[in-house]
This record gives sequence, C-alpha cells and structure tokens, in this order.
Amino acid sequence: MSESEHDNRFSAQSWVGAVIEFLRQLPLPSPGWWQDQAHSTNRQTSGILTGQLEGRGSYPTTYGGYCDVWKCSWRRKDSGTIGVAVKSVRIHGSDLDKERKSKRLSKAIEGWLELDHDNVMPIFGMALGFGPLPALVCPWMENGTLTHYLEQNYHQITASARKALLLEIISAVLYLHDHGVIHGSLSGSNVFINDLGRACVADFGMAALLLEFSSESYFSSSIGGAVRWIGPELFQVPDDSSDSVGFPSTQGDVYSFGCIMLQVLSGKIPYHYFQRDTQVFFAISTGVKPLHPDTSCVNDAQWSVIQQCWLAPRQRPIMEKLHYLVNELEV
Repeated sequence: MSESEHDNRFSAQSWVGAVIEFLRQLPLPSPGWWQDQAHSTNRQTSGILTGQLEGRGSYPTTYGGYCDVWKCSWRRKDSGTIGVAVKSVRIHGSDLDKERKSKRLSKAIEGWLELDHDNVMPIFGMALGFGPLPALVCPWMENGTLTHYLEQNYHQITASARKALLLEIISAVLYLHDHGVIHGSLSGSNVFINDLGRACVADFGMAALLLEFSSESYFSSSIGGAVRWIGPELFQVPDDSSDSVGFPSTQGDVYSFGCIMLQVLSGKIPYHYFQRDTQVFFAISTGVKPLHPDTSCVNDAQWSVIQQCWLAPRQRPIMEKLHYLVNELEV
C-alpha cells in the first residue's frame, strides 16, 4: 500500500469514528418514546397490530435462534409508518399445546409491553398469522446485532464508545432484573444497535418461556446459537450439593455479560477460535474459559472484571456492582 493510500484509509477510518462518536452525543428521544407509541396503539387495538402491518414477504427476512423474523412496515394511526421486526416463535407440539402456549406467550407479551427503558428493546404489540403463536412486534434495527455491528465497525469505535455500550447493556439488564425479568440467553445476537449507536437488549425472558414450552433440555430448547455466551451451570442438572443454578438466573446473565464485555473490547465472539458450537459446548462443560486476548484489546483491569463475571454463580458480582466496576475503568 502506498503512503497516500495509507493516509486516505486512516483519514476515512478517523472520519467514521468521529461520526459514530458524534451520534452518541446526540440527545435521545424523550424517555419512553418508543413505549409511548406502543401504549397509544394498545389503547386502541389491545396490542393486536396484524391489520396495521404491511410489506410482509412470502418467507421470513431472517432467522433467529428461536424464531422466524419478518421485516414489515407498521402503519400507525395518525403517526406515520415505521419499519418493524415481527418475530414468530418456532414450536412443536399438539394443537392443545399450541393453545396453551399461545395464551402463555400472550400473557408474557402483555407484561413486556409495560417495560420502559432506553436500552431495552420495546415491544409494540402482537401480530397473528405469522406462525402458530402470536408474534412479537418490535422496532427494526438497521444497524443489526451487536455481533454484526462490531464486525463492520470495530476499528472505528472509540474506547469511550465501547465503554458506553457496556454501561448501556448493564443498565438494561439491571432494569430487567429490577422488574423481575431474567434474560436467560444474553448474547451478541440479541443486543441490537440503534440509529444513534446505542445498545438495545432484546429477547429478554424468552429463554425461560421456551424452556417452559419444551420437554427438551435447556441447551437444545432455549440456548441455540447463544452457547458461546452461556454459563456452564446451565448445562448441568442442579442438585443441593453443588454451586449450580441449572435454570435461567440473574447470575447467568452476569456470566453472559462477561462474554459480551470480552466481545465488545476485542471485537471477536467468545471462543472465536472454535468454529463449531459443539466444540464450544465441550469447552464450557469442562470448565475451559475463553482465552485472554491481546492486551492491546483487553487490559488487565478489564480482564479482571470479565473474570469476576465467570466465577461460580454465587460468587459473581450483582449487576449494580458490575455497573460500578465498568464505570470506574479508564478508557
């Protein structure tokens, strides 16, 4: 590469980094703006948005670990049209089971509609006809998942922006815990990045719900592609003599955050040197933690916080403590 080409590439990267940092400084919409839109609709439609959705394709736009996702347009009454993601949970079972699961999911969605936090993905309502169960309707995030965002922009994201992302994710999970919601499968695939470059945590509560729906193991029914971020206790059968939780817990969310922190700082998914999830599963189940990356990416102070997240479940810090520890880190 010539010196002029190098200078041009460096200037372009610096410019992109400056734009990202500028966007992060922009004020957010008024607190709860997304939720205000959903609540306004709920008063008129009881949360069923099927008739207001347009642009559905013949096949899902993308596929998640537990759901099929359609990108649609939501034609809101008196307030314009926005892009939304319609998520339909994949299930197996008898018609009787589907009726029970439909009622259970509808009840859960009604509870999630009340959540109101800038870094928690809002649920606008439900849609019917996208699958056997009511589908969730939430904003479509053009920047995609945290994993995608880091893959595309890692070298342009400043140290202060990385720290801000981590604090936003902690704030979201802490809010969920304070409202009795355990995420259960927090990963780089269900943290999204909004138009201002801020984190939005999604799919909260689904792990426990899917476990309730399924007769299969937690691993096969709920974790799916999130195995790289999941604590080892969730692969074990709990008993009174072990320090094991065995089901979705606040401690499990802390472990997952440690993996997210490693990913945000290094730009690589946990166990990136393993191509297959089965290799990762074997490593986790035998107590092998992700390797310490280059110190230029993750310094000793940051690595210490990550390692605390990976202690035995009852020895891990609570989310409030994590917020303090991360906030105190130098950038």
